[in-house]
Amino acid sequence: MSLTLEKIFEAKNRIAPYTTRTPLIRLEKLDEHLGCQVYLKAECMQITGAFKLRGAVNKIRMLTPEQLRCGIS
Repeated sequence: MSLTLEKIFEAKNRIAPYTTRTPLIRLEKLDEHLGCQVYLKAECMQITGAFKLRGAVNKIRMLTPEQLRCGIS
């Protein structure tokens, strides 16, 4: 399975109702040291406090009804 921009947008739309939009925070003090603009994606602001929510919700939303009947562990 290859990753495409279309698949990224599909995943974004799939998880949107279940996630909180989190900000990018600029870390200007690291720019000079690293030679680029540094941003932090504040996923700690998700209701779960972790970035793992996005991947987990996306995976669950892609399960078939048959797979869901077996449960999620």
